[in-house]
Amino acid sequence: MHKQILRSLLYRLGPFGAAALIFVLAGAPSALAGTGPNEVKNPGFETGTFSDWAGGGSFGAYAGITRLNAHSGSFSAVIGYPYRPANIDTVIAQYVHVPVIQPRLTFFIRPQCSTPNDSFQVVIRDMFIPSVVSVPIRECTTSNAWVPRTVDMSGFAGRYVELRFEVISFGFGTTFTGLDDVSLT
Repeated sequence: MHKQILRSLLYRLGPFGAAALIFVLAGAPSALAGTGPNEVKNPGFETGTFSDWAGGGSFGAYAGITRLNAHSGSFSAVIGYPYRPANIDTVIAQYVHVPVIQPRLTFFIRPQCSTPNDSFQVVIRDMFIPSVVSVPIRECTTSNAWVPRTVDMSGFAGRYVELRFEVISFGFGTTFTGLDDVSLT
């Protein structure tokens, strides 16, 4: 039965149409991977604001936009307190649709972590099934240069998720993270 349907379709398309269909089907995953539009709005914070981003956290949480040391463009985000120790949990987040074909989240960070108990983390939560959560990156490092990070988003392909960037500090040192050029394709 499937062979009859396939034959009928290929007959109706003709030789050039059939060749084009086979070419598209064979090349689609690799041709489209990572080349679609960026699902993240205001990915480099170039509006100079957190437009399209939500923020929050515990008492004293701080996130800001800065012109100092952007990875590219004129602005980057700072999550956490860059100038004093604080006992905080600071979050910036955005709701996004995860592409279906080989989805990938990429971004650049400049982490400044004072103690091993503090951390920068990425949290991905399904919007419709809140119990479906992933924390693909949790780290406590320090770098004077922008460091690229990549997250395979295949587990959330085709879903709407909350994409959270979070800095947790227990107040024993100055912990913050610069964030720039966020991309989900």
